[in-house]
Amino acid sequence: MSYKLYETLGLNKNNNPSQKEIKAAYHKLALQYHPDKNPGNSEKFKEISNAYSILSDEGKKQQYDNLGDNNYNEGMNNGGGINPDDLFEHFFGGNHFSRFNFDMRSNKPKKCSNIIKKIDVTLEEVYTGIDNTMKINVKNNCLNCIKSCDACNGKGVIQNIINRGFIQQISQSTCEICGGRGEKVSLNKSCSLCEGEGTYYKEHTAKLKVNAGFPNNYKTLFKGLGEQPKTKNQEAGDLVIHLEIDENKNFTRNNDDLYYKLKIDFVDTIVGKNITIPYFNEEIKLNTSEYGIILNKNEYRIKNKGLPNFNQNKKGDMIICVEVNNVKMKKDVNRDTLKKLLKDNIE
Repeated sequence: MSYKLYETLGLNKNNNPSQKEIKAAYHKLALQYHPDKNPGNSEKFKEISNAYSILSDEGKKQQYDNLGDNNYNEGMNNGGGINPDDLFEHFFGGNHFSRFNFDMRSNKPKKCSNIIKKIDVTLEEVYTGIDNTMKINVKNNCLNCIKSCDACNGKGVIQNIINRGFIQQISQSTCEICGGRGEKVSLNKSCSLCEGEGTYYKEHTAKLKVNAGFPNNYKTLFKGLGEQPKTKNQEAGDLVIHLEIDENKNFTRNNDDLYYKLKIDFVDTIVGKNITIPYFNEEIKLNTSEYGIILNKNEYRIKNKGLPNFNQNKKGDMIICVEVNNVKMKKDVNRDTLKKLLKDNIE
């Protein structure tokens, strides 16, 4: 069997190296091959970190010793899911680092927070869709008036170098002058942007276009119009428009269907009644006799008179929910005459 993980750390499996020897081997090689010291050695650094993550775990080490390279496949090609830099930081401690900067993501701008703005819209706007032009006034922090911090040389931290044998370590503390940002505001009244105020407003034009049939709490995003950078190493957040649909006096919505409440007298349930339903930019006129004798709590459907579907070229339905006014028969009514009259007029 072959045991390349030992060879990666410069060890011989036959010598049965102890955990102390494994740790010392990783310590030496990790410092030597870390990409911040030797750019281009990232793959070698990953191999070293992968080997140490397995051999430093007694359970994994025993399994590897029994199976060898051919049969043990945990993380042999991808580091087993470990982050080599996290392993390095854990090994050397959270507050003490080598003389290199091990944060690989430090150059990536940090995104500012999003701003969420709620807009109330009507059911009519859901029916027609929205196509509006908005003017948005965005508050900007004047980056022209931001200078690199002299106290920390723009690093955001004050560093104290400590020599311990062949390892050079750095103790870090947040710069109190700039609060760790590496930059500070230096107001200038002659600044063409902020005139010494440090902030200024800029108007943006944005197109709010939403297809008909959009759901309640629909959100759409305007990139870069959220919280604005306070330092040069930040990028603007986004503006999130949150559409909340107001209640409608005529309809209740259920997905693409509209529910309409109809109160009707008992006599009209039999003889029929002409009704007019306001349907956005038109009216629906019908006589209830089209549905026969109307029953209390029944629902009657009008096809394709709901809301447009947000994703498809079709409409929902309108459902008429009937509530019949409760009545009582007069005590002196001639029931036989009434019954005959009804029978004679019912098909």
